[in-house]
Amino acid sequence: MSNLQEEHNTVDTEIVCELIQIIPDDWDRATLEVEYLNDGGNEAYSHSIKNPARSISVVTPSNEIYELTREQSLIFQKYDRQWKKVIYSINSNSNGDWDYKVSFEY
Repeated sequence: MSNLQEEHNTVDTEIVCELIQIIPDDWDRATLEVEYLNDGGNEAYSHSIKNPARSISVVTPSNEIYELTREQSLIFQKYDRQWKKVIYSINSNSNGDWDYKVSFEY
């Protein structure tokens, strides 16, 4: 039987892989910030993709990002742990691989 951490780790990895695919080639870092909004049962998600080192650079999320973050939210709802905000931070390391960190606000 799976648990919350196992389920969301799988989706985290998929979100990070998609994020790496959609950012410009010359970016060596990016941040995806997703806010969960619930106004009387009407759910919505606000997405923002930025490069912290570039004040005016913004990327439009792909449909896959939208779908994966919705899936992520549903996993957390299943465990009664809906987040208010999730932030994915990715950085290219000296080997050319990508590191990432995910933080949740409740």
